[in-house]
Amino acid sequence: MRLGLLSDIHEDVAGLCWAIQTLQSACVEQFVCLGDVSEDGEAIDETCAILAGAGVVGVWGNHDFGLCTAPMEMLADRFSSEALAYIRSYQARLSFGDCHFCHIEPCLDPRSGLDLWEQPSIPDSPERLARNWEAVPERLLFMGHLHRWFAATSRGALPWSG
Repeated sequence: MRLGLLSDIHEDVAGLCWAIQTLQSACVEQFVCLGDVSEDGEAIDETCAILAGAGVVGVWGNHDFGLCTAPMEMLADRFSSEALAYIRSYQARLSFGDCHFCHIEPCLDPRSGLDLWEQPSIPDSPERLARNWEAVPERLLFMGHLHRWFAATSRGALPWSG
């Protein structure tokens, strides 16, 4: 299956539309969002409508955590029911076959505010890479949060930039 990864959208509707069109032209079969759909809520309804329309599934990021977990009555007056239903379908983690998807390092807990808001840094040391691969059974790990490309194997970082 050809996956299209989206991450750290932060309600950038124009960038999101460009990314989806680009990935669709590459024959992506399934879109996965690695978190941080939201920013300040100003364009969350439109952002969620675009993602839902493209069939994107995803995991929550630190910016989405409140939308995904807060009581509905706290959110209902500010956001559309469609946007809330969509974003609340996001999970802490996702797995498809041999792939693990999360917003933060797999060795951290995406249900913990402290772990979600930990300052992101590239997990390129042998110790951190080992902790992440030991944390989940899947062979391939995908995470957001870094706002940049990074690829590694359990043996170390790869010379790749997207």
